[in-house]
Amino acid sequence: MAKKKRRSSKKKEEEEDYEFVPPEFDEREFLEKDMFTTKVLGLVVVLAIVLGIFAFFLTDIIGVAAGALLLFVSIGALGTILQIFKVSVADIEKKTMIGNYLTFIFLFLAVWIICMNPPLSDYADPEIGEPVFFFEDDGWNQVNATDTNRYSFTLAGDADGKIEAEVVDNGELENVTLQLRKDGGDWEKFEMDEGEDNIYTHEFKLDSGNDNYDFRIVALDAAGNEADSDRFEIRKTA
Repeated sequence: MAKKKRRSSKKKEEEEDYEFVPPEFDEREFLEKDMFTTKVLGLVVVLAIVLGIFAFFLTDIIGVAAGALLLFVSIGALGTILQIFKVSVADIEKKTMIGNYLTFIFLFLAVWIICMNPPLSDYADPEIGEPVFFFEDDGWNQVNATDTNRYSFTLAGDADGKIEAEVVDNGELENVTLQLRKDGGDWEKFEMDEGEDNIYTHEFKLDSGNDNYDFRIVALDAAGNEADSDRFEIRKTA
């Protein structure tokens, strides 16, 4: 038992003699590494902006697929591009390089999307909501469409009809027209009147008798983008 106590005392003395010595901090190396990391990030940002703008021009000339292709090619070639600018990719930590890739992708997309929207440009078609149909009989009466895009109602004699639809665009709308025909005849075009909350309206005469009408709405924006609604039917019975 006494022998065990002597070993315990010796171990305790060795622990008391141990002194932690922190590693020497190389301030110069730290600053050089920080400057290198900042330089690489700045280069990645510049590349993302320049290539994002170039993707916009490719989209304008060829199409969206060309801009998307440039994005994927740029991601795959980012390391090679950095080496062209005398940046040693091998000296960049893995997690730092992953951050550079993410920065490049999101900034590229942000620049590309901004360039493709007003006020710089407009590639989006107008959006046309489902039309609402009314007929006038002691006030305006709304008729709900069925799943077959048909409005059916009963009314004796002549009356006024009204078609409303919400039309929106990310830029400026040039015009919204209603294309209307009666009993399968020729299509007639009428410019719809703009109201509040992007609601466009047109009123027309419903003739007496069992008349059938077809209509669709066409919207054109200032950039030349056009959208057509579905074709809807109006079935009036006396």
